[in-house]
Amino acid sequence: MLALFPMTSMGQKSFSENGKYGFRVGEKTTIEPQYEYAADFVSGLACVKKDGKWGYINTANEWKSGEYDKVQPIMNGFGYFLLNGKLGLVDSTGTETLAGEYDKIEFYDDYFKVTNDSKEGLVSKKIKIPCKYTYVRKDNSGYAYAKREDKKYDIYDQTGLVLEGQSTYFSRYRTSEKHVIATQDDKYGIFNVETKTWDLKPKYANIKTVKVREYEDGSKKSSHKVYAVFKKFDPANEDNTSNQGITNCDIIMLKTTSLDVIAKGVTGYKTTSYYQHGKKHKCELFMKKDKEPLLIRHLIYE
Repeated sequence: MLALFPMTSMGQKSFSENGKYGFRVGEKTTIEPQYEYAADFVSGLACVKKDGKWGYINTANEWKSGEYDKVQPIMNGFGYFLLNGKLGLVDSTGTETLAGEYDKIEFYDDYFKVTNDSKEGLVSKKIKIPCKYTYVRKDNSGYAYAKREDKKYDIYDQTGLVLEGQSTYFSRYRTSEKHVIATQDDKYGIFNVETKTWDLKPKYANIKTVKVREYEDGSKKSSHKVYAVFKKFDPANEDNTSNQGITNCDIIMLKTTSLDVIAKGVTGYKTTSYYQHGKKHKCELFMKKDKEPLLIRHLIYE
């Protein structure tokens, strides 16, 4: 139920006389009593009821909105209205920002999360997502993420639907410049978020962004991020904590910027875990020819 509550503000205030509501400033009447109900002006508009319908008028007593079953005063630049049992929004000019077609509307910093029949959608200045998801959110990178019933994600930006059925959501903060790891039909590739094309076609078992230390002749050479592209991948081995789990993987290492090949034929993959100072440390070791360590990834979990 949409609640009504009068709000006080400087300027014209509502008053009642002989069962009708008008407006005045101090003792001076500015709008003669003519409404069945009226709330004080807020942000230049006032909620009024006339002939059984609600709407918004300006200080010149001009009707500035549609006619609704119920309305709320303007708050934070917007006012809720109820029409045929559905919620909508008007802005501070009385113009409809959201049509009256939602069960619930939640306002965030720069977007609205909308709900119909327990399904969520999203509306912002540049993005509109229909109400058919279990969960939606938008981040500062310009992407919005919509979680489906199958727990996969559809990714949206200002152009519309970018990618469907992703195993996880991504943001520009998780990409290397224009690239992001993405999936299609459960195969991994590298997607270009600027051109909306695949720079590395989705045909691989897995791809990971790996923070690595590179060694040469047993000495640390550099530390950077690379893409580890798996032609085959055993997730059961990835969680192996026995320090013995080594699988034969055909791995290609790529630069995150240019996708140039750093190394081919990486065949060893091992995962270890240990605790130190109350934290769980996870190490992933990539082996090359002659069992010389090529790359090591070191993650810390609380």
